Amino acid sequence: MVVNIMVEKYGTDIHKNVKIDFAKAIVCLFPCYRTISEKGGYETFYNPDTGAGFLAWRLRTIKRNSPKQRKPATKRKQSCELNTTTKKSRTEPPDVEVAEMVQFMKNALPDQKEIIIKKMKLTFEYRRSIVKDTTSVLLEFPRFMDTPDLINNDFTQLLPNCPSLEDFIIIFGEKILSIYKNLETAESSVTGEEESEVEIWDRDTRIFLAVLFMLPPTARGRKKVERIPIKELPNCLIIFCKRGRPLQEIIDSRSTKQPIVIACGPNKAAIDYYVLSVDGNILQPEIHRSVDALDLLFNTFTVLRPIYGS
Repeated sequence: MVVNIMVEKYGTDIHKNVKIDFAKAIVCLFPCYRTISEKGGYETFYNPDTGAGFLAWRLRTIKRNSPKQRKPATKRKQSCELNTTTKKSRTEPPDVEVAEMVQFMKNALPDQKEIIIKKMKLTFEYRRSIVKDTTSVLLEFPRFMDTPDLINNDFTQLLPNCPSLEDFIIIFGEKILSIYKNLETAESSVTGEEESEVEIWDRDTRIFLAVLFMLPPTARGRKKVERIPIKELPNCLIIFCKRGRPLQEIIDSRSTKQPIVIACGPNKAAIDYYVLSVDGNILQPEIHRSVDALDLLFNTFTVLRPIYGS
């Protein structure tokens, strides 16, 4: 996270005095990392004499992986789908029975939930064979939008042994928050900036926002895509809608139809309910726990396969 801040503020060509300041700040906040030396004891993170250290190593890695430094990659075929039982990429027309079930679900009402769930399970293999993008799947299976649990059911069929996000929170939640708090304190001491708004949200949301902030930057490939500023990262996961503001107004103001959680309430510390926006529409029903909303968000990316960054 420290290197991410350095790159965002100074780029990848950073003067050694800046590296020294950051290295000093780290050992000042975490004395256990200080080494015995005649200088400052921060040389593990950056040694101005040799140019070595953890900060220097990470900066070189980021610079090497940036588009300007990388050679053009050879064109490769797309990786296979998550569902290894699904037949190969060529899409074949559904047989008569499957076609009838698909047509029934297009005209079914949400209160016919039991029948819809049964037919969705029977058409699972066909659905996986036609998944190309979110819009095409929702046109063929519109009940995803208004019938609860359908996305979660497909996810379970696709990855039956995958643990829930709630299990992740129980096991790793406190550790993640502790690490993030230390990093945030280190950042504040170096930059002089106030703490982020992460602390305003409920505990479960804070855990996932903390993970988001601590993720290392990814290679952007050959496309010249601007990196999202650190302060805007939460808006890729969850956005706040003040009570009384129309949800559609929030959706229309976004530059992408990519799935996202919308938290509705008087303020971020007191959320009434959560909804999921998918392909410019609201997924029903309302959700009352942030962990359930975020779990559904990640399941949606797996099941409907939206294009990242679209």
